[in-house]
Amino acid sequence: MHADTEPFDHLYHVPGEAPWTFQEPHPLLVALVAQHKIPLGRVLEVGCGEGYHAIYLASRGCTVTAIDCSSNAIQYAQEHSRDAKVRIEFLKMSWLRVFTSANTAHLGHRGGQER
Repeated sequence: MHADTEPFDHLYHVPGEAPWTFQEPHPLLVALVAQHKIPLGRVLEVGCGEGYHAIYLASRGCTVTAIDCSSNAIQYAQEHSRDAKVRIEFLKMSWLRVFTSANTAHLGHRGGQER
């Protein structure tokens, strides 16, 4: 296990138990989408956790790629998205990789595999 993922995998040992996990999207996100202040298109969610924001955006027609450094969080997010019947590309990847890469084309990889 990588040093930057270890604390997060520990916090995601049970679905819904991470202190920042809420099973509904944040009201501000809902309001911004409703007011058309967030264009519906391609979305990259960094630090997706259990995927509830990604699920909300996908249910509104967005094409979503969601990343998290926790294997457990990605597993739960994949389960939640299947239950919600939405298609989301989940990747296990550190946010550091996104913001230190000159080219984010590697985000197109499928399968929830670590990058």
